[in-house]
Amino acid sequence: MQKKDNVSHGLRWGTIIGIIYCVLLFLRYYLGVKNPIVFGAITLCSFIIILVLLLVCGLKRKKQLGGYIEVKDAFQTMFVAVICFEIFYTAFNFIYLKYINPDFFQQLKDATEAFMVNNKVSQKDIDNSVSKIDLQASKNMNLGTSFLSLAYSVLISGIFALIFALIIKKKKPYQPIDQLDS
Repeated sequence: MQKKDNVSHGLRWGTIIGIIYCVLLFLRYYLGVKNPIVFGAITLCSFIIILVLLLVCGLKRKKQLGGYIEVKDAFQTMFVAVICFEIFYTAFNFIYLKYINPDFFQQLKDATEAFMVNNKVSQKDIDNSVSKIDLQASKNMNLGTSFLSLAYSVLISGIFALIFALIIKKKKPYQPIDQLDS
């Protein structure tokens, strides 16, 4: 029964986090397309927000269990949430960048190049940055690469889930058998 509750809690929180992630992604793409600094700042803030929400997911499950949780239960709950919100992330990225705004990477590339030229960055560094954007664009437009990216994202977020599970674990205090009847 507890495994089922862990999974349902993880699915609920994974859906909540996934929806928030999609809103944050939209803001990143909408507000950051013209300014690489804004794009990077929103990316970093979004990542921190998602990790905090993942931790909250684990803490809420711990509270449901009376303030005590084993590493296995905490990790299971948060890992289900990770899988769920990373699916939201991958699906939103693919749909948005392939169908809704397929010119996003070209706009970002132009903005990045203009920003770097204005800041007197060397042409070599500009070319390097622009080629990285082109590489990222090709990865996000390919369904197979998107699934590989999903697996990588689940792995990275799963590591955070494990770390959080180790942090929030709290075992029930040992009670001798003769005290259980009292």
